Amino acid sequence: MGKIFQVVVKGIKGENITIDLCNTEEQMKSMTVLQLKEKVAQRLPGNDGG
Repeated sequence: MGKIFQVVVKGIKGENITIDLCNTEEQMKSMTVLQLKEKVAQRLPGNDGG
């Protein structure tokens, strides 16, 4: 079983949201801030991701 790179975001109401980012170190190294923002936006409650 491989690694899963994750980030934990603390929501406005104090909830923790765990977001899976990628599966390899190479993908993690090449991830941009914009890609990270898009992944976070997709997971936030009440947000359409845009």
